[in-house]
Amino acid sequence: MPVSPREAGADVDVSFLGGPGPQRGAGAVAPFGFALDRELRRRVPDEVPLHLTRTP
Repeated sequence: MPVSPREAGADVDVSFLGGPGPQRGAGAVAPFGFALDRELRRRVPDEVPLHLTRTP
């Protein structure tokens, strides 16, 4: 019984959907009580996104 490419585990080409453009940003993991958000934001250029997460 023949097996379809999808059932055989072949990759599906979705390049026609496009994708996000090139991105850049600065990320930081900060302690829960980090109070210097504004200071950190001030040091990063306006065109660069800043991604912050907190430790529990």
